[in-house]
Amino acid sequence: MGNEYFNDGARDHKDVLELLYVGRLAMQKRVERLIAMLPLMTTPSHLTIVGDGDERALLEQKVNELHITNVTFAGKKIGEALIEYYRSADVFVIASDVEGMPLVVLEAMAESLPVVATNVLGLRELVKDTGILIDTPYEEGFAKEIDRLGSDTELRAALGRKSFGKAAQFTWKNAVDHMITLYQYHD
Repeated sequence: MGNEYFNDGARDHKDVLELLYVGRLAMQKRVERLIAMLPLMTTPSHLTIVGDGDERALLEQKVNELHITNVTFAGKKIGEALIEYYRSADVFVIASDVEGMPLVVLEAMAESLPVVATNVLGLRELVKDTGILIDTPYEEGFAKEIDRLGSDTELRAALGRKSFGKAAQFTWKNAVDHMITLYQYHD
């Protein structure tokens, strides 16, 4: 991962907790869980959904059905525009049922964002010990944990620092250094 994503700066404490999802809008990503959690939360919050896909119309319909106004669909973003979304967020959320090793989670971590994710293979390895894993991935579980982060700025900051440290392990330089070490070991 490139250095342009790394930001270990402190976040401003706002009246509204800014939640961010970045990724495809596809069935296995379960973004509807994130939308459905919003009415259950006590912390004033706003969810920005960055990405596009087959499920977008259904997700927009769910927002309308729930009569919620604290969701923004930003569409697909890349480069500096995407980085700005990470930098303006307070918490990164991902509710997938299936994941590999999602780059978006590493990007969020590099921006010192605490991560709240489902406890599934791929997410577990990245988020374990640095964020919050949801064992029972329903909207109630997400709402409860994000409310806890919303009321505890020290916990958010501590998890952000842990995220930043974990992401630093995945820079291109570290990956190359690791490969060099492996090749030197086998000589």
